[in-house]
Amino acid sequence: MAPKMIIKKLNTMFHKHSRWLFGGFTIVIIISFMGFLTPGQFGCDGFGSGSGMTVGTAFGEKVTLGDLEQIRRENDVLARAGMSMGRDMDYSEAFQRYCLEVAARRQGLAVGDAEVIDFVKKFPVFQENGQYSPARYKEFKENLVRAGGSDELFVEALRGVLLSAKLQNQLGYNRVVTDGELEAFYRRDNVKYDVKTAIFSTDAYLKDVKNDPAAMKAYFDEHAGNYRISGKVAAFLVEFPNARYLKEAEAKATDAEVKKFFDTRPQLFVKLAKDGKMPEFEACRKEAKAEFIKAACRDLAMRHAYEFAAAAYDAVSEAGDGRAEVFRKLAAKEKAEVVDTGLVDFNAPAIGKISSPELLQNLIAAFDNHWVTNPVAAGESVFVGLARERIPEKAATFNEVSAQVAADYRNAEATRLATEAAAKAEESLAAIEDGTARLKAFNELKGCTIREFRFSPAGEFPPMELFPSAGAAMRLNVDEVSKVLPAEGGPQLAILLKRTPADMKDFESKKEQLRSSLGNMKRELSIGVFEEEFMTQCQLDPKLVQR
Repeated sequence: MAPKMIIKKLNTMFHKHSRWLFGGFTIVIIISFMGFLTPGQFGCDGFGSGSGMTVGTAFGEKVTLGDLEQIRRENDVLARAGMSMGRDMDYSEAFQRYCLEVAARRQGLAVGDAEVIDFVKKFPVFQENGQYSPARYKEFKENLVRAGGSDELFVEALRGVLLSAKLQNQLGYNRVVTDGELEAFYRRDNVKYDVKTAIFSTDAYLKDVKNDPAAMKAYFDEHAGNYRISGKVAAFLVEFPNARYLKEAEAKATDAEVKKFFDTRPQLFVKLAKDGKMPEFEACRKEAKAEFIKAACRDLAMRHAYEFAAAAYDAVSEAGDGRAEVFRKLAAKEKAEVVDTGLVDFNAPAIGKISSPELLQNLIAAFDNHWVTNPVAAGESVFVGLARERIPEKAATFNEVSAQVAADYRNAEATRLATEAAAKAEESLAAIEDGTARLKAFNELKGCTIREFRFSPAGEFPPMELFPSAGAAMRLNVDEVSKVLPAEGGPQLAILLKRTPADMKDFESKKEQLRSSLGNMKRELSIGVFEEEFMTQCQLDPKLVQR
């Protein structure tokens, strides 16, 4: 997995739940306002057998298919209580969650029954008039059992959520920052640097590059892997506009449902707070109802899109070459228009007027096996697509990209010439022992542009294009010249003119703000260490991901 991906998954899990403080650690809870107490089937469409099959390792422990199926079942139960964004967790996501729980237990963390009970009692879904309602919890359990679940499964699912919350708390919170660390950090961060830089602009050396067709062809041959002709995909799209479900959403907007929505989504009404105090429901009933209807429209559009996608998936898989006709007939039943996208580049920023990289990637992937995409929300609609044609990406020939090759070759040659000029200047300056004479020679350099600037790490930032020179200057002595610095637009040389120590007069007044910033830095470092270990110690069988 890519760097930062694992910890993002950790954060995502918490941000799928709204802001509540239980027992000193943070859990975020998002309540699904529809259907959380209604009967219905749930379960995992797993592999059907082989639950004991080893599918990965987590910190040296074997992970079986059964372990992941258990996590998926727990996710289904959490979804029924409104604590998950959906009941379609794949095996890769289940593996990540399982590994987080293993990591927490390795840290000596545990969640007792009392903590789970306390959480349930404070959970809004199981409250009535601001108090825990045993009747509401009993109704939930009865529906859970009818759907094939159990109270024990729900308790273990909650235990997993709370355990991962404790892990997040231990990783990132309560990082102690000493006064000595604060002072050292402040002194380092508030130094002021006066710098001169010599910019050997690539553009200035383009005039010295000869147009050599043979050299350009040789450049292409050397860098052929960089030149690709984008693939294309064509599809039929069915749109489910949120607005189509306005009447149905309005019908659901009873006082009780709107009040529950208001209580469980305080973040939506922060903008109405006055003097730091959140508004009462009666004071913003109108706004709460509008937000409820808006969210209900989105939910209904997504629900209808999922139902359509499931029906289309089954019908299309049996239709052979008649896929398009079957898809159109299903769309007609929905009274939905089918839009032909035409051929769209794999790297296109939008599909017509639909700006959704996720939808485009779904279409590209769907062509390989199942033709029908997952529902994808974009703007004020949800879309389901049928991939009907795909032209694979291919290697470009020289003639197809000759103009781009010519531009790239000229830029590469100009950069080489500019770098050679900068290296000669560096060599000549290094030979001058007297600092004053070296600065004078620096100011008289040819083939470059001289710029002077001041910066401080604490907030007086240098111009973006001079960041390489600024970074080098922090490590230089006064009148010392840097090595050649690669930079966008052309190489640079930097010379430090002056270093001014930090002014400590504001240190005391900024101390606590600085303590928070430094604590955040320590937290990021701790998370980074965890992430690195996580990525190396948790490995899932790639075949399972593909399947």
